[in-house]
Amino acid sequence: MQLLTVILSLTPAFVAGVHAMTVPPVQGNTAPNGSVVHTFTDTCDTPDLSPSGKHFLLWAACQEKDRKQRCTRLDLDKCYGDDNGNVVAKKDGKLSEHCTGCRLGSGNRALGCVCKEKPDKVTWVTLDDLITNEDGFLQCYDSSHRGEETCGQ
Repeated sequence: MQLLTVILSLTPAFVAGVHAMTVPPVQGNTAPNGSVVHTFTDTCDTPDLSPSGKHFLLWAACQEKDRKQRCTRLDLDKCYGDDNGNVVAKKDGKLSEHCTGCRLGSGNRALGCVCKEKPDKVTWVTLDDLITNEDGFLQCYDSSHRGEETCGQ
């Protein structure tokens, strides 16, 4: 019982330390068109996932280069697909044709879905491995939606 108490008392410090170590400062890379590209979770607030017809749309308020925020969305069918029942990064992977029940997890840093080949298992991918913020627009591969949006619609 004492060991459990010690472990539980250390958990908040450990989690805070891990968070501080794993979240890098906001840095940008330059895209071919000269705009600055940032990681999704470091520069976008209030991410949300909503179905639109059959597709899953990722919504967020993302920081532009002038520090303003822009509401943006990205069709995840353009970014992810299914590989033997696992959600994987795949250009034009048509995620919604193979997987259902998609949701955000791990502090909105991950996407989890149930795919047809593994109907009893949620598989996860880390969004920052693929999704970027290019001057206020969510992007994967060469896909982004450049229209003005109202978040959540």
